[in-house]
Amino acid sequence: MKFELPFKDTILDDLVGKTLIMAENHRNSVFFKPVKELYVGGCGDCQKGWRLEVVDGVLRIIRDNMAFCDFDGLECRRGTVYAVGRRLDMESRSGFDRMVLYEKKILDPKTCKICVSSHVDYENTTIPILAASLKKAKFDLNRVRVVVGGDPRNDGKEELKDGIKVIRTGLKAMGFVGLLNAGQEDEVDYWMLVHDTCDFERDFTEKLASVEVGLEPDVVLIFPPDQKNEMGFYSSKFLRSACLDVSEVKPDMLFDWMMMKAAIVMVKEGKTEILGEKDVYGGGMPRKTVRVVSMGLRKHFGSVSRGGRP
Repeated sequence: MKFELPFKDTILDDLVGKTLIMAENHRNSVFFKPVKELYVGGCGDCQKGWRLEVVDGVLRIIRDNMAFCDFDGLECRRGTVYAVGRRLDMESRSGFDRMVLYEKKILDPKTCKICVSSHVDYENTTIPILAASLKKAKFDLNRVRVVVGGDPRNDGKEELKDGIKVIRTGLKAMGFVGLLNAGQEDEVDYWMLVHDTCDFERDFTEKLASVEVGLEPDVVLIFPPDQKNEMGFYSSKFLRSACLDVSEVKPDMLFDWMMMKAAIVMVKEGKTEILGEKDVYGGGMPRKTVRVVSMGLRKHFGSVSRGGRP
């Protein structure tokens, strides 16, 4: 599909059978928030109450017979062209004065690997549980890397543990500090970064094929960026272009540093459920478990104030 200016009536025929994503974009941010999925039928008709039309070279979205959004510009990032416009039904909210429109594209699980961020003090407790859950989900453990931080005596050492490749580093930061060449691995479009205090449900591998990457985002976060939780999907293209030089970035600032350079979206329907508190690892510390429904993923949050892993 090609977006070209000015928009012509023929684009409505080109869009038939395609699914478009409409997202908000803050004028001072690289964060894109998907707000609507539109499956395009004949004559620009979409879901009930929604349709597309072309007016004087502008691609317009109609909702309930009222003009909702006009797209009159184009942008390109990493080879993907998308339309840019503005909402017509309301004033800008908190600076979200831009709307973007692009074709839906789903992540291919075969081009995704998992990077687990761990620590030498906790790996023996957390990794076996995480690995067992991935086996039950039938995810290929050869596509998993565990980065164990806080281990200066074995910095750079690699080994196999529970069938997973483990990379050790003396640094104490997010997992990518041990994967400086992550973006160079062949046939990997995205790396999924998770904490070792996670486990996976049986349908995780199936749900992995629901991650939307049509905007060619640098990062698809699982939790909102304001929660300072770096778990999500990181583009190999972004990792290569960012040229991560962790020696010049303080470990506790690495996530913020990456976010300033990245175009970010959120996992679609990032609904979460709080499953209560439980001593998951048997160490005497109850942890609040948050289930990310759309991903088949559970994160066990500890209390940092009590010395626990986040």
